[in-house]
Amino acid sequence: MSGVANCTSSLFIFLVVKTYPALADAVTMAGTYWIYSGAAALAVAFILVFIPETKDKRLDQISDGFAKKSRARKEVDKGGEEKEEDEEVKLRGGNEGEERC
Repeated sequence: MSGVANCTSSLFIFLVVKTYPALADAVTMAGTYWIYSGAAALAVAFILVFIPETKDKRLDQISDGFAKKSRARKEVDKGGEEKEEDEEVKLRGGNEGEERC
């Protein structure tokens, strides 16, 4: 298991351990389990909608998928491409037509 997955798992275990007694007193034990199962269902829905499937795909295919989403967001933003090109020129230290020594 990766470090990020392990850290996330530990965080949610901590949250359950800390919130269970207060929730069980407030909404009964059955209500507490319904709350936790509802949170899990929302997490599954989020994953299915927003996380892309990467099984049996090469790294370049995955990268292209993220690049297409990024380009689509830039097209929605008016003038986004011009700003990006200007920033790229600034990073290179001059205009595109100029040659550097």
